[in-house]
Amino acid sequence: MLSQSCISLITRQGRRASCHHSRWPTAFTFFSTESRSDKKSTGHSNTSLPSFDYQPQDRLDTTAIARGRGLDVLHDPVYNKGTGHPHEERERLGLRGLLPIGVLTMEQQVQRSMERYWHGDDYLSVEEESQGGITHEHLRKWHVLDEVHQRNETLYYKMLEQNFVEMAPIIYTPVVGYVCSYFHRLFRRPRGMTFTAADRGEMATFVWNWPSEEVDAIVVTDGSRILGLGDLGANGLGIPIGKLDLYVTAGGFNPGRILPCVVDVGTNNTALLNDPWYIGLKQPRLTGDEYFQVLDEFVAAVMGRWPNAVLQFEDFSIEHAQVLLERYRHVHCVFNDDIQGTAATAVAGLMGSMAVLGKKPEALAEQRFVVVGAGSAGMGVVRMIAMALVKYGMSSEEAASRFHILDAHGLIYCVKIRFA
Repeated sequence: MLSQSCISLITRQGRRASCHHSRWPTAFTFFSTESRSDKKSTGHSNTSLPSFDYQPQDRLDTTAIARGRGLDVLHDPVYNKGTGHPHEERERLGLRGLLPIGVLTMEQQVQRSMERYWHGDDYLSVEEESQGGITHEHLRKWHVLDEVHQRNETLYYKMLEQNFVEMAPIIYTPVVGYVCSYFHRLFRRPRGMTFTAADRGEMATFVWNWPSEEVDAIVVTDGSRILGLGDLGANGLGIPIGKLDLYVTAGGFNPGRILPCVVDVGTNNTALLNDPWYIGLKQPRLTGDEYFQVLDEFVAAVMGRWPNAVLQFEDFSIEHAQVLLERYRHVHCVFNDDIQGTAATAVAGLMGSMAVLGKKPEALAEQRFVVVGAGSAGMGVVRMIAMALVKYGMSSEEAASRFHILDAHGLIYCVKIRFA
């Protein structure tokens, strides 16, 4: 305990020494003064502070004494460093999985912020504008909605609910493709979790950094086939974010019980690998057994914590999409929108067209089908139509003969269709 000879809390002039209340660590000012007995004997009081040498300290490393953990830290402008948090701090503050794996130094963050200061956040090229159907006005609206979400999530979803037709193209296609392409430059705050190949053996631990005790829907991508844009690596997180916003607004999901995820296993996109601002795993994309080991651990981690959630695979490459669906469908509630959702809608539309023609649904077996696109969605449509044809009495071989499939290079003349 400090003696009263070492600290003066009330001066003889009636002035009180105060503790400035702020979000910084509490600090007191200490004065070395004469003892009370000395002051009484002299008959007067000192009205000036004693002189002494004082050197200000550098600003404290506030993360060492941060009061919160997890998203509380990332939403606090005093303690938050964003992607600048080094890995040891992320571990200590419960930030692992809440940030992309890439770490940007303060100088890099300054450079990126100055780029925004001088040139803004509009990276749309003339080619993207002409081919993607996106305009600068679309991007302006997206930035408005993003700003609203960051400060008031309730207002954000209310706006979407009341203006869904107007805003759906802004939060999802076509604008979401642009957002994913430049996700590493547009990133502000985390809206999901990132699991990487570097996290093997520890996913089941840091999955608990997500604050929601209950989750109903998890949408995950590995960034390998984002819309028609190809491999975007960790930038693909924009797709699960946008898809779950649709589910909240149009499907009535609780926004506090959704979880967008990306499994970052690297990227083969050389432009991203060479981009100093890219915040994903900078390595070639994993394949084979290593790839499936990472996905197995991710599925075990999220389904271990939220066993009643539906796990949706989104925008996986064709070589993995069907395999992953078959791998987990008999153990967990899993779903692939590209393979199952798009396909179910296509088959329903075809059956409806039979009704328009005054025919029964079974008349679908009389048709031949040209499918443009041999990706996950296109082949999912082929597979489900073929299943319907088999249901209406065709053999698998005959059903397969009814399709003509085209990819970017033209007609595919040899393809094996599975009907299970």
